[in-house]
Amino acid sequence: MTEKLIQGFLKFRHKAYEGENALMPELIDKGQSPDYFIISCIDSRANPGTLFRTAPGMFFAHKAMGAIVRPYKQGTALAAALQFAINYNNVKDIIVLGHTKCGAVKALIDNLEDPEITSFVQEAKKGLERAEKLTNAHTHHDDLHRHAEEQIVLQSIENLME
Repeated sequence: MTEKLIQGFLKFRHKAYEGENALMPELIDKGQSPDYFIISCIDSRANPGTLFRTAPGMFFAHKAMGAIVRPYKQGTALAAALQFAINYNNVKDIIVLGHTKCGAVKALIDNLEDPEITSFVQEAKKGLERAEKLTNAHTHHDDLHRHAEEQIVLQSIENLME
């Protein structure tokens, strides 16, 4: 498995640092000016660079379980990253990127009993409660899951607005 990562890096390095279309030397020389700050889930299938097929330098990225943005608290990694991106790099657009079949949302719905995970995903409880109001007791579990994913993204956006 490690060999796949090394080979991928070597391909990236060759393409991004060498040749006439090499972008990295320019980004190193002139600095970065990303347009976006993307908050996405830690899920390996939800990588914004892969999904959007962007070149290096297009966005800042922050990953959190379920793309859950907790209410503002000074000194967190997300607060510092947002401060840096917005105030010192002039990022104008923030994107919260949820995804289908999110394991963090499933953990919240299923009341997973792991103190570390539960303490984090419980921050999205309001989004789950909104999803439950949009559905009914006879709703298929997958429908509740999908509505919860959407509502948790909306809740995260509300938390960002604080």
